[in-house]
Amino acid sequence: MTDRLDIGESDKEENHVLPEFGHFLLILAAVIAFVFPWTILYGVLRKPPAFTGLWRPAVLTVFSGLTLSLFSLAYAFLTNDFSVTYVSENSNSYLETFYKIAAVWSSHEGSMLLWIWLISCWTTLFALLTNESEEVKAPAVASALLIIGLLSLFLVFTSNPFARQLPMVPAEGKDLNPILQDIGMIFHPPLLFLGYAGISLSFAFSIGCLLRRQLTPTSLNSLTKISSIAWGFLTAGNVLGSWWAYNELGWGGWWFWDPVENSSFIPWLLASAQLHALLLARKRHKLCKSVLFIPIAAFTVSLIGTFIVRSGVIQSVHAFASDPNKGLFLIAITVLMALPALILFARNAVFFKGDTSEINAYDAAVSVAVMILSAAAAVVLFGTVFPLIYQGFGLGSLSVGAPYFNSIFAPLTIAAALLISGFTLFRQRAASAAAVIAVSAASSVAIAFFLHPKDPIMTAFAVFSCAMLFLSLITEALTKRAGQNWFAFLAHLGIAVSMVGVIGDTQFQQEALVRMGPGCGRPLGDVIFVYDRTDKVDSKSFYADEGRIIVLDKNEKEITELRPQRQTFKSNGMQMTHAGISHGLFRDLYVSMGNQLSAEEYLMRLNIKPMMIWLWLGGLLMIFGLFFARTFRREKDLS
Repeated sequence: MTDRLDIGESDKEENHVLPEFGHFLLILAAVIAFVFPWTILYGVLRKPPAFTGLWRPAVLTVFSGLTLSLFSLAYAFLTNDFSVTYVSENSNSYLETFYKIAAVWSSHEGSMLLWIWLISCWTTLFALLTNESEEVKAPAVASALLIIGLLSLFLVFTSNPFARQLPMVPAEGKDLNPILQDIGMIFHPPLLFLGYAGISLSFAFSIGCLLRRQLTPTSLNSLTKISSIAWGFLTAGNVLGSWWAYNELGWGGWWFWDPVENSSFIPWLLASAQLHALLLARKRHKLCKSVLFIPIAAFTVSLIGTFIVRSGVIQSVHAFASDPNKGLFLIAITVLMALPALILFARNAVFFKGDTSEINAYDAAVSVAVMILSAAAAVVLFGTVFPLIYQGFGLGSLSVGAPYFNSIFAPLTIAAALLISGFTLFRQRAASAAAVIAVSAASSVAIAFFLHPKDPIMTAFAVFSCAMLFLSLITEALTKRAGQNWFAFLAHLGIAVSMVGVIGDTQFQQEALVRMGPGCGRPLGDVIFVYDRTDKVDSKSFYADEGRIIVLDKNEKEITELRPQRQTFKSNGMQMTHAGISHGLFRDLYVSMGNQLSAEEYLMRLNIKPMMIWLWLGGLLMIFGLFFARTFRREKDLS
């Protein structure tokens, strides 16, 4: 078999026109989404109903075109159409069907198309299913269409996912990146893009309110629904990405403060700030300007994150390998969207005067929460983009790593936990509050000074704030019979639970890097890791050396068995480490298999990671809190 197949000479290959059809629909959607908003906005400002009403056919046409375009690309993957460059670069005929579907968004071009399509989904659902008046929908839909138009034009001019390599077609594709051949990476990107799409619609809705110079209670309800669902998807995406990194990358960590990781974390922090600001805007008619400004900031940060991920300015396991020249186009889109939005806000914010009545304890607590979350987002943003700016001005290379982020973010997290618990205790009886404080203080002293953490002082503060948050929420739930905000309760409880996991991993984990082969044993903590043997594994996608690691207690009784692998993928020879993990409620036993050092020996990373599972249990609690609120509670419970 030859490496490439000339479809002009072969009767076995048919030159399908479906990719051209998908490309045409993408261009059509881009043109409509870019042109129609101007006429719709003209109708909004000048009141000709014929122009204003164009938002209906425009949004439906754009959604239909992008849907068929995305399906065309997916069909090319499912049918192994390697004449499409994007397909041949990210798939092959041996790939499992569900991985072929995931390969659609596995790289730059397809993931951009997915994001644009999801924005159109959000916009169409908002246009068809909400009870907002036409004067509210028209400017919001027009603004969302403009976002779709600019991003689609970027795709058409710089990153065509339907580009062909004709007449010479590869006989086989290169395969999906082995890092992405995992269930976590099938769902992680779509969840994040669903969150980004929700932020895009929040931005568009904010622009619509600023253009109309009006923010009604109905509009606040709609903005709350959009913001809370977007927050839920961002939460799920970040939690799943953290789980994937911990289980698949083999380094034993769950967050690296990587610029690409930060690009999804900053919008989540701002979305969290938005939910708190909406509480006051809906209940007390305060922070009305904030609920219009935060979506602008969050969307701008999302575009900056898109630039970081897709411009080639950083090297990351998460980043797309892309032409740096595309970054200029992305910077232009960011400026074209963010600058007019900021100018509009500066001009029209004066029309959104909130309630000027006296600030009570609830107002103060929520306002401080908004400030803490916004400050945390600013801290992470600064640490992420400053090295890029520093390098961009030709000042050399600068690295901002985990010590910077941890030194600032950890105190902000402790402050936030103390704020929530303090306000919660403020509403309880003095005896309950005193008991919570006493138990929290005793717990912090006992854990920090008797269990030998790496940093006793920081551990003491962290445990105290975590215990305060957990106990204050539980006591309030036990004593409060009616009117409980279950979304807030479960979300805040999730933070406390996740803090347990963070404290356990950062302060109490035990680690050893050792040379091991069959017959070798290594004590660590209260267990013994014994390398029993090496097995050979041959799967459809890779072959691997698999170590059988037996974990014994001090009495040499077997606790569990771990199976780390050193994988070599057949398609490209790429090597991957697949960790062997025993998950437990109170600790994880973690072994990863590094480079082969001799005929039978490997570099092994051994870890005991206390309370690790609590990190993701907390994330699940947050997501469940949103589901619970949206499904079972009355609308007023979010206020």
